[in-house]
Amino acid sequence: MNERDARARQRVRTEPGLPEEVAAEFSTEELLEFLEADHGPDTADPVFRERLRQQLWETLERNRRLRGR
Repeated sequence: MNERDARARQRVRTEPGLPEEVAAEFSTEELLEFLEADHGPDTADPVFRERLRQQLWETLERNRRLRGR
């Protein structure tokens, strides 16, 4: 385990803002396994990624307009 992973592991154990539903749903090990994907290569299909990016942006814009900002 590298230093960054060690800090993340400690943060997960002691994070006061960690929502209870997250803590109840996932073990520390499961959460760390999920977060490890951030360190790996990006293998998503470029077409899928672009479509997802566009959908997310449209959702953010729509929500912003609904809030009147």
